[in-house]
Amino acid sequence: MVRGSVRLRKTPLQASLKFEDESGITVTTKSDDEGRFTAEIPSGGSGWTVTAQSDLPRAKRRFRDVLPASGDANLELEFPSTLLMGDVKTDEGVPVPSALINISRMDADDRLLQPTAEKDGSFQVEGVTPGRYRVAAVGEQAQSDPAEVVIEANVEPEPLHLIIHRDRFLRGRVISPLGPASGAVVRAFPIDKAMIHDVSDTTDMNGRFSLELPHGTTAASVVIFAPGFACRAFRSTVPEQPVTFLVGGTGGDLTIATDAPGDEIFTICVHHEGAEVPLVMLQYEWNAKVTRGQGSGALAHIPMIEPGVYDVCQQQRFFVQPQQCKSVFVPPYGEAKVELSVKSRPK
Repeated sequence: MVRGSVRLRKTPLQASLKFEDESGITVTTKSDDEGRFTAEIPSGGSGWTVTAQSDLPRAKRRFRDVLPASGDANLELEFPSTLLMGDVKTDEGVPVPSALINISRMDADDRLLQPTAEKDGSFQVEGVTPGRYRVAAVGEQAQSDPAEVVIEANVEPEPLHLIIHRDRFLRGRVISPLGPASGAVVRAFPIDKAMIHDVSDTTDMNGRFSLELPHGTTAASVVIFAPGFACRAFRSTVPEQPVTFLVGGTGGDLTIATDAPGDEIFTICVHHEGAEVPLVMLQYEWNAKVTRGQGSGALAHIPMIEPGVYDVCQQQRFFVQPQQCKSVFVPPYGEAKVELSVKSRPK
């Protein structure tokens, strides 16, 4: 049994609580108007985290490793005294009600926060973990440039003023030598504009797709995952007129060996023809297999990718420049192997 309370700046907080362990077991409960809660937690779990979220005032935080294996504890969950606030307007200065606010942590791994703006376009989030954040607003076929902000405890920051612009669209068709490639997933990330995450669309029966990109985007990193064809990654312009992308059936395999510990293998990115493709995307979209060794290190096998030269890079954490890259040629109908060593990096 877990008992405890939730507080924001020493004030009791009504909140929804979600307990989750490493195996995916979840338990939900709510705190009352005095901030108190109880929950039955199964014993034997490990790595328990709890996500606490309040709608009024708006606050959300994830508390890590909060429970022992027995599942019994008295918890005092306290939100830090922090505040993030601002407003969303159009180019003409008109408030944008119900705009989605994407708040992502830049200096640590954390989940994306997504509150919505009020009727007057304002937004406010309390109890955010202190740190560096990237904040952007998304409206109907429009979005703002991301703003970076440092949130500190017991410091009221200057309000953010987010201006949303009409989006640019990358539209077109994916075709093969056999005709339109239906059911292909097309993902794109702007190269010359800041954006928190990539966008994707699945082609229809005629191979058509439409991708919504930030205002002013002129170039994008594009990846096409078309079942039955080789995965393509390349840099593309973003013209006003529809484009045509070709996929083919000739491909090769790429195997990456690294001594990177733990989840650091997922900081690997593959670069090809001006595009950057994270390994985690290849695992999710293209059935790339990751096999961990007995000690540190792992193997990643990426099947059926377009032949050519690839740069495989082990990234530093938190989206900074690559630490180490190696080039490899993936032959048609063959396999290429590359080794990355983080232990041998100069300090």
